[in-house]
Amino acid sequence: MSDPAGSRRPRVLFVSNLYPNPRQPTRGIFNRQTVRALSEHLDVRVLAAVPWYPLSRAMNGIPERTDDDGVPVRFVRAFYTPFVLRNRHGKFFRNAIRSAVLDIRKSFPFDLLYGSWVYPDGYGVTLLARELGLPCVLHALGSDIHIYLEHPRRRKKVVAALSAADHVVCVSDYIRSSVAGTGVPASKLSVVYDGVDGELFKPADAERARRKLGLAVRGRIILYVGNLTRIKGPGVLVEALSGLEASSDEPVHLVMVGQGPLAGALRAQVGRLGLHDRVTFAGARPHEEIPDWMSAADVLCLSSLDEGLPNVVLEALASGRPVVASDVGGLSEVIHSDALGLLVPPGNPKALADALGEALKREWDPARLARRAAPFSWAEHGLRISRILTDVAVSAGTDATRALENTET
Repeated sequence: MSDPAGSRRPRVLFVSNLYPNPRQPTRGIFNRQTVRALSEHLDVRVLAAVPWYPLSRAMNGIPERTDDDGVPVRFVRAFYTPFVLRNRHGKFFRNAIRSAVLDIRKSFPFDLLYGSWVYPDGYGVTLLARELGLPCVLHALGSDIHIYLEHPRRRKKVVAALSAADHVVCVSDYIRSSVAGTGVPASKLSVVYDGVDGELFKPADAERARRKLGLAVRGRIILYVGNLTRIKGPGVLVEALSGLEASSDEPVHLVMVGQGPLAGALRAQVGRLGLHDRVTFAGARPHEEIPDWMSAADVLCLSSLDEGLPNVVLEALASGRPVVASDVGGLSEVIHSDALGLLVPPGNPKALADALGEALKREWDPARLARRAAPFSWAEHGLRISRILTDVAVSAGTDATRALENTET
């Protein structure tokens, strides 16, 4: 039998509820990019859990198995209870994926489990890793840390998952500091920033992009890209737009790319504020189309109330577009100069309107903005995480070997 972390590439089972599927092709697109980058260095399989509750149609149209650019993906439904019993969701998640995990091991005796999103996903992954005698690594993304840590019952589960993991990858230094604050040793923590596809996202002609998308060539465009959820603060942005002065020569238009539970409320807000002719709801768009929306815009606005380090910021910079955003999470680690964008306190429409007004008046250097994003590549991202996973597999040593032997006998 081969050494699980020596003479061959480590085998990794990636587990998360955040992964694209036929019903939600943009869900967790960053995780797909991570998996693709990892597959250059490791043997990877994906177990994607689709959140489900009785009478929901979450799994309709989703196959049990598929192939994603050569990486096998298996979908399972993960039962959860909306709004209640959230402190039990970790065990629900473990129960949902356990049968599939055991089945996958029969043909793919993986060396470790890699869970993206600490709770409930990571908690369930650590329970299974302990049962199987295998190591696990968790990826902390944002709200799974600093929002959930504020809830006493969920905090216990989050801390338990972080403590049980062999290593924790953090999407920003801000997240690393939050995780360290729970008592997790620094030696178990690494910061690995997400990447950006430099072939897709690069400075391009705005007028050409606007014509392609059917947008008005004249005027200024503020772009929002993200889920229409409370934590993303889209309502704050709409309110800020109402306080943003615009001349007849330079009309200011907001384009919102994304979908989510607040879509109806946002449309109603736009109506109340008399902004029908200044806001376009573009809905969810394929990831390959986002570069055109970036190129068409004058500025990207991220009005989040909380974040880890959203990839859309890196994509905007790579596209040569400045960013106006809430000063939350790891944003200041990227937007560290007013030559790149402007940061404002979260949840403050007046401050956001002022910053947007200033950004729309300034001359920006697209080449300088793009250079800031250049170090953030998916190739580097995948290489760094693959080294972490390999080190964990090597360190697991005897336990991992014993687990594989038990599987093969």
